[in-house]
Amino acid sequence: MGDITILTTTVPCTRRILRKVEVNIGWAHMKIKPSKSRSISVVKGVLADLQFFIGDDPIPTISEQPVKSLGGRYEASLKDKDQVRQLRKDINAGLLAIDNTELHGKLKSWCFQFGFISRVLWPLAVYEVPISTVERLERLGLQRCLTTIGLYGDSVLKLPLTSLTEEFKCAMTLNKSKDLVIRENAPTLATGRKWIPARAVEEATAALRHADIVGNVQQGRGGLGLTTSSPAWRSATVPAQKKMVVEEVRRQEEAYERKRLRYSELAADT
Repeated sequence: MGDITILTTTVPCTRRILRKVEVNIGWAHMKIKPSKSRSISVVKGVLADLQFFIGDDPIPTISEQPVKSLGGRYEASLKDKDQVRQLRKDINAGLLAIDNTELHGKLKSWCFQFGFISRVLWPLAVYEVPISTVERLERLGLQRCLTTIGLYGDSVLKLPLTSLTEEFKCAMTLNKSKDLVIRENAPTLATGRKWIPARAVEEATAALRHADIVGNVQQGRGGLGLTTSSPAWRSATVPAQKKMVVEEVRRQEEAYERKRLRYSELAADT
């Protein structure tokens, strides 16, 4: 059986619903386990120490026993700053675990690219993490003299790694839910003042609409119709538009990194 989440506005209503849920589940010859349940009571923005019961057994509060659900850990502070600190420790431990394995360098890169990055992206999407913090997490274990251009640059010594900042931006720009209620009450994503997901989505959408107006541009001497045509924004479905926005954000991020690379090359020549 899946999890059940009960959200109410008053304490008596919560206790009444708990009794009804207990009775209804009892009809199916099932039983709620209080030890695996948690309760959170917030009164005027402050965590209150209120106790609820299933029968005669008390339900532990998150102050007594913190709980982890859907990748997020809930504690008494209810602040994401503590979880970001823990995430930094987990990333350090994960990098050390990959480095201490007896695998070759290319296999360590494979573990980092296809195993570690995907595990890190979910906590970054669950918690409110500023983009500046993501950039610092991206450089854990690196020397200060090494820039992101050397790490992700398209040079002869190109590394098969993906930028954590780029993946974070792509993950935070997913929107346009099919549910009308979710779409109209979309939460404001707190990623700091340096980068705002809503603005990035607007810029990507504007770029895609402008590409529709310009049309397919011929490149090279292949002739008309020989180049691959990009899908049109106005005729794409909602899932296709989501994918196009993410790809456009990724393209803009890569273009920004190429611009930084050219600037550093010009600065080195002078």
